[in-house]
Amino acid sequence: MTSWALVCDVWFLEPQTKRDNESADEFASRVQKMIATKANLRIVPWDGYLKYYNLGDKNPGLIEKRRRVYADRIRVHLGRGGGDGGGESMRRRK
Repeated sequence: MTSWALVCDVWFLEPQTKRDNESADEFASRVQKMIATKANLRIVPWDGYLKYYNLGDKNPGLIEKRRRVYADRIRVHLGRGGGDGGGESMRRRK
């Protein structure tokens, strides 16, 4: 039987409420900064909605490029060469 554990630090911050002169975005930014400071994390310029966007629509070559990179890695792992992205690398080694 296999067992595993996840070790992490947990911090509890004081509850926060929106100030009278504060917009929802300003409140979210203030709380985000508090969390990032306490956890020693960087504040990144995106939110959780990135998963809902289809990046392939805006960058059509991006998806195909990632597919080629992944295919080359699989070919190398299977011992079929790789790196050229063409059919020659699919030939089996003797």
